[in-house]
Amino acid sequence: MNTKIKISVAKDKPLMDAIYDIDSKSARDCSSWSSLKEKTYLSDYRSKWEKEEVDVNTLIEYAKQGYAIKINC
Repeated sequence: MNTKIKISVAKDKPLMDAIYDIDSKSARDCSSWSSLKEKTYLSDYRSKWEKEEVDVNTLIEYAKQGYAIKINC
């Protein structure tokens, strides 16, 4: 049985979360305030969602890789 599932997947979610964490930590760190004026922050940390039809094996692989997944959308 090769059933396909409709999902939306954000493959860049782990990367965007890491960038957000680094930027947040830099903004909170008082010892680096002088270097903040040279730092560039993203204005949008949202992930890019893509619609796909996948089988269960692909769904499991996406989950293992830490991708954000919305099922049946």
